[in-house]
Amino acid sequence: ILCLEKGMAKGSGRSIENFHLFHAIEKCKDLLLSCGGHKLAIGLTLKEENIPRFKKRLEEEAKKSLSEDDFRKKINIDSLLSFSAITPSFLDDLKILAPFGRGNPRPVFASRNLEVGKFLRKNSQHLFCWLVENGRYLEAAGFGMAETINFSPGDVVDVAYYPRINDWQGMNRIQLNLKNIKGVRS
Repeated sequence: ILCLEKGMAKGSGRSIENFHLFHAIEKCKDLLLSCGGHKLAIGLTLKEENIPRFKKRLEEEAKKSLSEDDFRKKINIDSLLSFSAITPSFLDDLKILAPFGRGNPRPVFASRNLEVGKFLRKNSQHLFCWLVENGRYLEAAGFGMAETINFSPGDVVDVAYYPRINDWQGMNRIQLNLKNIKGVRS
């Protein structure tokens, strides 16, 4: 992102894991007045007239070192988990690992061969449904996932999620916050 003022552009950038942004801008140093940073973040200053050449060179560096796979969202699964293990005491134990953030990501679990139960709500953005394993139903919430989900009750899916207690309108229940869902068979 660059901000222009009086013919000068100052800005910063953020990168993805497999693109060393600082090394890429170092190859454009002749166009820059100043720069600094590291693999995933940079700051820089350049003349406004150099922006088109800088952009072109940076894009060329990205094309050399990135593949389409680098842009696919990757989810690190910490463990497979059966629904029988997801209890209030298990969720209390997970709280010990908090606070969660970039250096301490929230644990993500996966469960396989779950049956899609009844859809509770599905609007233009979000999905709420029941998932079933060995007769045990757990509510699942897919925030921002409604457009990408094309499953019906009875379909079998694998899911990646983090479990939590959902306190909604005074009712506490275990909910799986979906990170991803994929069909196994219908």
